Amino acid sequence: MTDFIPGIVFTWLAIWILFAFTTNLLYPLVRPVIMGLHPAGGSRLLFSWITLPAFSALVSCLLLFAPMLNLMQQDPQCLTGGCGFNLNAGALVGPPAAIISAWLVLSCLTIYYRYWLPAQRLSRQLQLTSTPAGRYSSLAVETPAAFTIGWLKPRIYLTEGLLAQCDKDDVECILSHEEAHRRRRDGLHQLLIRMFTSVLPSRLVRRQLDDYTLLCEQACDQEATKQLPDDQVAGTLLKIARLQSQRLPHAAATFVGGHVEARIMALFQPSQQGSSRLHTLLWAGLTLFLVSAPALSFHWLILR
Repeated sequence: MTDFIPGIVFTWLAIWILFAFTTNLLYPLVRPVIMGLHPAGGSRLLFSWITLPAFSALVSCLLLFAPMLNLMQQDPQCLTGGCGFNLNAGALVGPPAAIISAWLVLSCLTIYYRYWLPAQRLSRQLQLTSTPAGRYSSLAVETPAAFTIGWLKPRIYLTEGLLAQCDKDDVECILSHEEAHRRRRDGLHQLLIRMFTSVLPSRLVRRQLDDYTLLCEQACDQEATKQLPDDQVAGTLLKIARLQSQRLPHAAATFVGGHVEARIMALFQPSQQGSSRLHTLLWAGLTLFLVSAPALSFHWLILR
């Protein structure tokens, strides 16, 4: 039975890569719909879209190998390695499976050393040098900065240089935004997205990663508008964008982030909260269909 493991691994990875390229090619078609949703629903849908290939490939792999595994359990000879086709299949797909697996492991290790490990080290250093101040921790740094960092237990940090140049409403706006990042676990989700897209060249998924970052920032901006008027949030965003010029680590979810102009324009557009739930439900159903349809189609084409 162990002779089937290389075949299962190779099939899963091969279908994953195939589906990943397919969803990447189709993304320009679905992008207007995703970006037109409320940012909270749009970010969830885009996360589902990006992680779709891996799970769809897993379903396809299970559908393909389930009958064979069931047959092996019923045949005593297969349990002892007596199936004639086992060794041939293992020898055929073993080397490609090992190569693809090694490539995927190398990509994950790169993500670990580039994103996870530096963020963990920085988070521990900040905990030792910061001063708790209720909803956030204060850093004795003159450079204006506000960010949330931490994968599993994210913390909010504001520098004294920023606090000295902000009034009470500005601080409330910043904290509302950063608390939304913490509730949503945006940093962890972005790390997962990078892992799920590791089967593709980074330049092919750059737009999807960029759009996801924008939707996350817009969703947190919308959370801040529940505490303060839209124009106040926009003014604070513009003010902090002028103050905060220092480049922060990839793992830090900053108040300013990027796409400042697009975020300010989105604050003054009509709210889509009322229709976002229906759109999100419809697209969630479509996402489930897209998970099963490629798997069932692939299964039908192989076994027809």
